[in-house]
Amino acid sequence: MDIDSIKDIIAKSMMDAIEQHGGDTSIFKDGKSHSSEEIINMLDGEMRKLADAQNDEFEREKQERAQAANDGKKYDIDEIIARIDNELPPKPMLRLNPKRAENLSVFENKLGGVPYLPKDFPYPVGKSGQYEGKPLRLLAQLNFEKLPHIPNFPVKGILQFFGCDSGEDMVFGMDFDDYVTQNGFRVIYHENILTDESLLIDASYLPEPSDEYCAFPFDGEFLLEAEEPSECAATIYDVSFWDRLMKYCGEAAGCEFNTVGAMEKAGFGSLEFLWEKRSNECSCIGGYPYFTQDDPRFADAYKRFDTLLLQINSIYDRETCDEIMWGDMGVGSFFISLERLKSGDFSEVMFTWDCC
Repeated sequence: MDIDSIKDIIAKSMMDAIEQHGGDTSIFKDGKSHSSEEIINMLDGEMRKLADAQNDEFEREKQERAQAANDGKKYDIDEIIARIDNELPPKPMLRLNPKRAENLSVFENKLGGVPYLPKDFPYPVGKSGQYEGKPLRLLAQLNFEKLPHIPNFPVKGILQFFGCDSGEDMVFGMDFDDYVTQNGFRVIYHENILTDESLLIDASYLPEPSDEYCAFPFDGEFLLEAEEPSECAATIYDVSFWDRLMKYCGEAAGCEFNTVGAMEKAGFGSLEFLWEKRSNECSCIGGYPYFTQDDPRFADAYKRFDTLLLQINSIYDRETCDEIMWGDMGVGSFFISLERLKSGDFSEVMFTWDCC
């Protein structure tokens, strides 16, 4: 028997075996001879498809069994939340209320306007790529000497956040591939404040926009009025809370979860209250964050940014038409590691924003 006849017999046998197991035999019906290596590779591919399909079916059956076992069962979600809160205690927070204003002092807590900058301090500009050489714009300024103190934050100095208002992309200086490198945004800390205004810049020092089309979350200025310090319970949006919620509910039900909807079907009841009572949808310093989408700190590269440095939420006043708008009612946030915050080192800060 020649080698081609042997190949045909092997191919037919493999085709029959695959057909009996529900595989696709079309790969052998091309009228061509195949080498033994090609046949083995094709068979391996078919077997992998079959194995994947069987694994998928096994997982579906596993979830169905778990669901059937949980039908009518009510898990105590309050105990699970209490367990999470024990691991993630409340964080100190300073809520900030933006109020429309004009010609605010360079020493004020504010959004926009003329920043506190000594005349001999280089005005911040973009460093490379699409932002290279473009002047940045004051997004927010915090004068800790005029704010109620909360633990771990400075007691003196001015902290500033700059973003880019250039370009139709409307990303305000954020980089979707790198939330940390300060290129299109900048964080500057002036530990010691000069009180002689003749040494500081005024509006005449502000550079002209580098593009005709300028986008920014707001126009003009807003005074940031601080409330008394409070505590913020962990929010469902925070990656640390979410990971624990999925893990502990999965342990209680004996299966894995990755969505609240699946948890509710498994017998945990409606978890709508978590969005109502655990959202922190405001502008603030400290506390736990709010997101309209997902916490980008799910990625390992950003897990070290465990502290909310500043959160600026969108607002819209129907009467005055004043607005702060991150895209479509989104939120902008700056994060830092607790260790760097305690040491007053703001050289590594994460900037992100998202919207509906």
